[in-house]
Amino acid sequence: MLELHANNWNAVNSNLRRVLDHNSRHAGALAALGRIAFQQKHYPEAIELLRQAIVIEDTLREAHYNRALTYARIGRKTEAQEEFQRATQLDREDTENRGRVGNRLDLVPADPPSQ
Repeated sequence: MLELHANNWNAVNSNLRRVLDHNSRHAGALAALGRIAFQQKHYPEAIELLRQAIVIEDTLREAHYNRALTYARIGRKTEAQEEFQRATQLDREDTENRGRVGNRLDLVPADPPSQ
């Protein structure tokens, strides 16, 4: 998760805006800007940026989680619960997928010992 401190918000914000200048549909940049807006208590802006990120890439678990936090902070409990559920679902799916990959990797034989 994106960890930011007040002293570097402006620099990160500026860099993320440059990313969006090149690709306005960069879901990761939008989600990160949403997180910054949340941390700065700009809740309507956070909700909108996170909404845009989710429209582009609905599987961004952190965007759903951060939107849930934002909704909870402003008292929109129903929306917060829905977003928490979606984030949890994505987390569960991610865990299952990693398990499947791990199981498949177990089937790959090791290289024979070198002589």
